[in-house]
Amino acid sequence: MIKNFIIKKINKDILKNLNYKIKTRFAPEPSGILHLGHLKCIYINKKIKNIYKGIFFLRIDDTNVSKKKLFFCKKIIDFLKKFKIDYYYYSSNKFKKLYIFSKKIIKYKKSYIDSQKIKVFKINKGNYKILGKKSIFIYRTTKENLYLFKNMKNFKFNNYEITLRIKLNYKSSFFFLRDPIIFRIIEKKLCPLYDFCNSILDRMDKVTHSICTKEFENNKILYNFYIKLYNKINKKKFFPFQIEFSKLLIKNFNLSKRKINKNIKKKKIKYNDVRLLTIEGLIKRGIKLRILINFIKKTDYSKKNSIYNINILKNEIKLYYKKIRKKNFYKKNFFIIKKKKILCFLLKKKFFIKKKKKGFFKIIYIKKKSFIIYKNFKIKKKKYFINIMKIKKITNFYNLGIFKYFNKKFFEIIKNKPGFV
Repeated sequence: MIKNFIIKKINKDILKNLNYKIKTRFAPEPSGILHLGHLKCIYINKKIKNIYKGIFFLRIDDTNVSKKKLFFCKKIIDFLKKFKIDYYYYSSNKFKKLYIFSKKIIKYKKSYIDSQKIKVFKINKGNYKILGKKSIFIYRTTKENLYLFKNMKNFKFNNYEITLRIKLNYKSSFFFLRDPIIFRIIEKKLCPLYDFCNSILDRMDKVTHSICTKEFENNKILYNFYIKLYNKINKKKFFPFQIEFSKLLIKNFNLSKRKINKNIKKKKIKYNDVRLLTIEGLIKRGIKLRILINFIKKTDYSKKNSIYNINILKNEIKLYYKKIRKKNFYKKNFFIIKKKKILCFLLKKKFFIKKKKKGFFKIIYIKKKSFIIYKNFKIKKKKYFINIMKIKKITNFYNLGIFKYFNKKFFEIIKNKPGFV
């Protein structure tokens, strides 16, 4: 059982309320690919579900329509199904409920519609050094605000021409508390902002603990404010808690989604590039999901930032294949790699192979801890004749074999008599 500050906090909450059913969620933005940092968050949510027999679901955060891509949505859903999530949905499915609640906020006189231009809006909001200024449209009546908000829904305005803002402290030292925006128009669609959508959907879904990384620690004030406002208006008491832990940092490797997306736009790399520490890139190398989970178990869940070395992952690969070796791993001697056109089989003194295509192929021979690569052979009467004298040995098993030759997506296992494929 994992022992960290997250589980200790959950145990305290259970002692206060014995009829407390744990419910967690994972809410990624479908604008990029999942990496090892995401897998760390998924693993702790899944582990909490197993310990407390709770609920764990996926909510795809598509509040920004311009960044949403269906390709990434499908990849995220397919990957999360491996962890046996209870259900999943898109946050856009509940935009109507958020629209109804935002109407109540206008009637409660806690929000107003601002129709400032973008340049004026940026000047009035100020910086971290300069304090903000009051908007001219803060004194609008409730009828006028409701009328304009209805026109926002009917798309009578252009992108970012008009916004709905909450009345907070416009002179606050915290930049994000200066009358933050709740709703805006993007691509002729009325969309809420992430902070507003995330906090209120957590409250509607009755999420007990929202577990996220330390970058959302500053937004915790807004998260708590929106939930308190929801409880005041609807006269309810349930309150979800946000818990933050440190990011996963690996030496000499980049895990930032923004920096990866920049290189993809410049066409320097692809989303499933082997050089990246994304989940698809690592699986393409041949590293299985079980190995990645074992690597994450070695990392700590704490608030202190710590940098890990990639050698921890290499050691986990070695340990995994040592265990499989005991289970007759080397009985599977027959497979074909399609892309590189490599044939692998058990060599004997004299044997023939059936004809597949004309030309030369690279042939690999597995024997306990070594690969024997054979490159040249001749074609004689629709058969390949192999000369055993021309052989090269490679002793380093892990440096060569794991990343290239044990990925099921790139080869087909064929069980047949020795000498034939």
